[in-house]
Amino acid sequence: FWLKSFLSARKAVMHDFRERYTGKHVLAPMVRGSTLPMRLECLRYGADLVYCEELIDKKLLDLRRVINPHFGTIDYVSTREKVLVFSTIPEEKEKLVFQLGTADGPTAVRAALAVAQDVGAVDVNMGCPKSFSVKGGMGAALIKTPEVAADIVKSLRRELPAHIPVTCKTRMQPDDQKTIEFLQLMEKSGACAIGLHMRFTPDRPSQPARWGLLNNVKHSVSVPLIANGDIFTAEKAREFQAMVGADSLMVARGALRDPSIFARMRGLPAPDTKEEVVERFLDRCVKVGNSYQNTKWVLAQLVGDDSTFRDQPVRDAQETLQQAKSMTALCEWGGYRGFDQSAYPQGAYSAGFFKTQWDAMPWDDLQAAA
Repeated sequence: FWLKSFLSARKAVMHDFRERYTGKHVLAPMVRGSTLPMRLECLRYGADLVYCEELIDKKLLDLRRVINPHFGTIDYVSTREKVLVFSTIPEEKEKLVFQLGTADGPTAVRAALAVAQDVGAVDVNMGCPKSFSVKGGMGAALIKTPEVAADIVKSLRRELPAHIPVTCKTRMQPDDQKTIEFLQLMEKSGACAIGLHMRFTPDRPSQPARWGLLNNVKHSVSVPLIANGDIFTAEKAREFQAMVGADSLMVARGALRDPSIFARMRGLPAPDTKEEVVERFLDRCVKVGNSYQNTKWVLAQLVGDDSTFRDQPVRDAQETLQQAKSMTALCEWGGYRGFDQSAYPQGAYSAGFFKTQWDAMPWDDLQAAA
């Protein structure tokens, strides 16, 4: 009886996971891009799920957790470097996918458990082609070590609470059969959905995504496949679904250029101008205490493909932006008038904030990671 009940409950959970990853529009994990304010803006515009930027497992073993008294954010801070590693708020929890960079199961489990109370799902990066990841056995290197990839997924599924989905994100391989075998192995190991970047590992972002190859593999697994690659506009999203079709769509650079792409993909009202998008983003950064350094980088991406911004050539706007050295300067640049620096502690919007506020923070009694 107990076995029948267990299997019935597991089947119900997996069905719920399938619904969670089917017919969805998803923000991709992007280093520096998928930080808290961008995730929240994408959710505002209609994203169903948002991935955080990839965070390396070993970096998560030296954290303290604090509910930031100045912004209400849940911050995970390195005890060694005293810098923010990850930030979230309760409102995004159910739609937040935490992406791990990892090369072994036991470390992945420790890292995932460190943040499990504040995230909705855990994903394993199996597609990053950067040399740092590959040389460390992470990211795309896991495509060449499928037994290691499988053990990571199995370990996470075994040790994480049953209500937390475990997924992975990988890439196409030149040999369709190898792609199929890898996807099937991840499904067998416990991944309840798989993100699939439609490029090969050596491909550069400037090379067109290989949309057509998805047709060769998409029926090989029963878990949802989340297609990623060159979804830059709502029109491109519709074109892809008409041409190929996927269970769900993942948007990367298209969202970094304009997070309101998610509203446009659903035919919902969206801002008429990039100026409005920028002001909303700045408002979000101010409210969650985002560092001016990260805010500045994202702003450069937001206007990078435009010809003008605030009635000036975008090249001139970019030059002015690069000179900004504070949140005040960024708000002035973007035309946002709702910021009052005096309402916050000195350095609140700097990457070094926790170094100056360490002793004043109401840390949790226990460190986030053992």
